Amino acid sequence: MEQKLSQNNITFSISNVMKITAVIALMTLLGLFFLAEPRKIEHTTQNDSIPDIQTSTYGISLLSITSKNTGTGLINLDGYLVPVDFKFETYPSDYGIEETAFTAVDITNLEIGQITDRNGNHIDDFTNFQDHKRINEALKNFIEANKLVEVR
Repeated sequence: MEQKLSQNNITFSISNVMKITAVIALMTLLGLFFLAEPRKIEHTTQNDSIPDIQTSTYGISLLSITSKNTGTGLINLDGYLVPVDFKFETYPSDYGIEETAFTAVDITNLEIGQITDRNGNHIDDFTNFQDHKRINEALKNFIEANKLVEVR
């Protein structure tokens, strides 16, 4: 019994392999083309997975610096009055240009008081971490813009 090598095998040649590959690829493409069913994509305007959230608005209704590093304020948060007591630190700063020196403020402690609505009714505290960060920024910006403190 004689063993035939692949070089002597007539059915195994590069041209035959390429022909078979081309035929299989053509059959696959034709199958996908004829069997694929086009579907109409429907868009819906309502998405239940994303809640309808509006950004909160913050305003300083009243602010009083009570000592060298403490103050009180009344914040308008989406129409609710939020009384706050806060502690702050001051330090000299500038924008890297001559004659732009100012007193920078960092709020170090924020205490939220009893929240009331427009009619004076007491509301449970509904503020979260983002509210506290934005209240701190509002207080800081108000104090710096109105130059209520100076570095001592």
